[in-house]
This record gives sequence, structure tokens and C-alpha cells, in this order.
Amino acid sequence: MQIRPLSAARELGSGLQGRGPEVLTYRGKLADLDVSFAGDEDGDDDGGSMSIYTSPAGTVHEDKRDMLMYEVGRLEQTFPLTEGPLILLIEADGAWSLRARPVPVPDPVVAQRTGMYEGRGEQTVTLVNPTPGRPCLLDYTIVSEDSWGYRTELLDEYDEAEPYIESSQDGESGRLVAFREGQTEQRIRIKGAADWSLRPMPLEQAPPLQGPVEGAGRAVFRHTGGPMMLTLERTSRDEDSLTVNTVQLGGRTAIVAQSGSGRRPVSGPVWVQSGECLISVRAPAGTAWKLTPAAAQSAESFDQKISGRGYTLVHYSGPETDLVFFSDGSGAIGAVWGLDANFEPVQRLTVGPGKFRVGPGFLQVRIASKWTLER
Repeated sequence: MQIRPLSAARELGSGLQGRGPEVLTYRGKLADLDVSFAGDEDGDDDGGSMSIYTSPAGTVHEDKRDMLMYEVGRLEQTFPLTEGPLILLIEADGAWSLRARPVPVPDPVVAQRTGMYEGRGEQTVTLVNPTPGRPCLLDYTIVSEDSWGYRTELLDEYDEAEPYIESSQDGESGRLVAFREGQTEQRIRIKGAADWSLRPMPLEQAPPLQGPVEGAGRAVFRHTGGPMMLTLERTSRDEDSLTVNTVQLGGRTAIVAQSGSGRRPVSGPVWVQSGECLISVRAPAGTAWKLTPAAAQSAESFDQKISGRGYTLVHYSGPETDLVFFSDGSGAIGAVWGLDANFEPVQRLTVGPGKFRVGPGFLQVRIASKWTLER
């Protein structure tokens, strides 16, 4: 046995061949790593195994390692390799070869000119708002590199991150409202992705919500006019998350309704400032839905007692009094909100079962289970 410094390890560079276990270094950029393994020494295509672990430069402790690949038998496959400097720890029962192909990095000048940001693998990209001072739309297509799915994060000026687009809630493609505060630029960190593309577009590209509309996955619509009621209905057989929000042109947002796990329709208020707002649907690609707008007066009215299930917009027509909110005790806490003339939720009247005082007006019930309001 001979102990040698890490500097004696071979550098992967663009490609190498070897046999058996070895430690390599990699100082290159984000790349696709083509791995070829010939099987075990006996020439058995289905025998022998090969694994590669990556570790940050300067440490090979097990808790710092990430498994890049592990396969049994002959192999010809490509794996994503993060940017160096890295240490690659190879375990193999036979001959192998590696070839690193750098992943193209988007040119920010070209991306801003064309409006399309494209890439592959884990990257941080700076998007430019096509309409500075107001929100815009963002069309996205992000393919997950494995079954764990992708995720993205919004980064602020201090590199602090908040969750953004995620495969479990947003699917591989869709449209959302971006730059909600009218920022000029926005940085997004992409993780767990293979190929991806992002395209900011003006709000005018969103279709107007006129009458019932059906779709699937994430979508954005424009609404011009006054506040109204909106009914949300799940039309697919899945139980994935399905939520609708209003987004004002100044960036403020409020929930309209959230579908339960079944296909029961739910309803909620569309809050409108200055005669216009955006309606954003959030759902994975396989979740289908139907939106049905209606006049505010379509909300069910009551003066003594009303019961329902799920998110609901209702109108209390009685005198100022104490109302009591009950739920079915299934564990959902729920809440009741009071709305102003524009349907903005301005007062949380109760959280969970309880009594609150209220005058005539519209109320939004937010709960997934059965509920009752009564005097």
C-alpha cells in the first residue's frame, strides 16, 4: 500500500479510461458525463458493478459524498456532473471510460434579446422583466432529471432562497405570474432538472376569462371588470393540489378557492383592484379543472343558518349579530373572512370553530371539510 497526496490523482478533463477503483479530480464546468463500463473481469456482461461518488474538493468524508451513479453489468449511460472543483471516487469491477461534455450555458444577452432562457442541469439564471414596473407572465418547461423531481428557488440580493416552481405542484410545463412587484430582474436557481426553458412574456399574452373554461396544470387568465364569484371544479380523477388565486397588478395576492381531494365544486371571491386582476391556477400537469365565473349575487344568501363543504363564498343578509362557525371535527381548522366591496379579504373573523360579530355582507369560508354558520 502506498499513500499519495490528492495532487497525484488524475484530472478527468474531457475524458479518461481506467480499470478498477480510482480517485479522480474534476475542475470543469457543469457537464454531461458519459459513462461506459465493460462489466466484470470475466467478461460477463451482467456481472460486476460500478459506482461513482462525488465530493467537494478537500474532503472525502462519507457524509459529504453524493452518489452520482451505481449500476450492475455492462453500462453505456449519461449522468449530470455538477461544476467543479470535485473529487470523483470510482469503484468498479472492470474497465471503464468517462467523457465529460460541458453543458451550454445560456448567453444572457441573447436570452434577453430573444426572450427565451434555455439550459440543462443545475444552474442559476437571471431573468429580465419585459415590462419593468409591473408583473409579467412566465412560461416554463422543466424536465426532471430523475423520479425525485425538480425544484427551483427565488434568490434575493443576499442569496436567501424561497421555494418557487416545483415538479410536485407545478408539473413539467405551465404558466405563472412572475415579477409580482415589477422588479427589473429576478434570479432563479434550478435544481434536479435535465433540460429546461423559461420565457417571460407581457401580461397581455394571458387570455381573458370569459365564461366557463377548462384546462390542466398551471395557467393564468385576465379579468377585467368588477368583483365576482368563481367556481372551481376538479375534472380529473387525481387528488393532487389544486388552488386558484387572484393576483393584483401591484403584486398583492389572495386565495380564491382550494379544491379538496374529490371532485366537489368549490367557490370563492375574485378580488379586483382598479377594474383588472389576474387569476392564477396552480396544479400539476395531470390535474384537470374547470373555472366558471358568475356574478357576485350568485353566492348563496342566508339570514339564519347555512351549511356547506369546502371553500365557499356566501352572503349574510340578516342584521348585525353574532354568528357561530362550526366544522365537522375532521381535523381541518378552517377560517371565515370578511370581504370589502372589491372582495378583498380584509378581516379574518374567526380561525377554527367560534363566535364572531358581523353585519350584512359577503363572507369567504376557507375549509376543506363540512361546515356550518348560524345565528
